[in-house]
Amino acid sequence: MRLKPTYRLLFFTGLFAILLTEAMVARNALAFNTSRIVFASLRDGNKEIYVMDADGGNQENLTNNPANDFDPDWSPDGTKIASSSARGGDRRQIYVMDADGSQPKKLTDTRDNTDPDWSPDGQKIAFTVHPDFIEEWGHHIAVMDADGNNRVRHEDH
Repeated sequence: MRLKPTYRLLFFTGLFAILLTEAMVARNALAFNTSRIVFASLRDGNKEIYVMDADGGNQENLTNNPANDFDPDWSPDGTKIASSSARGGDRRQIYVMDADGSQPKKLTDTRDNTDPDWSPDGQKIAFTVHPDFIEEWGHHIAVMDADGNNRVRHEDH
């Protein structure tokens, strides 16, 4: 059965509303080798990182701490998740953890850093650096090795 364009629009609008209601952000949501989805949700009162099966089952909170955790992104091989977190202070920083939520490691420690995105080979992570308003006005993109070393500023926007 094919849906008419109007019904398709209503279906996708409804699906989009459900995702927004859940505050689910799904960039690179589906892990390549596990068919698991990673997303951020406000369901516990603050933003947390969750994983679930592609059918919505087996939902699990990976971060479970009082700070906001958000912007999850699977590594290309599905073994790691990069994310932003405000744990440890009011500045958001980039963290990497194992796919089961264990061994979180803080990779940045200056300014406000968000939106991590893995390179296709998993060797680098790009992210947004937000300004210290006293120093400068503008965001820029930086790239670092997946272990947090060799950070390089790339462009203004």
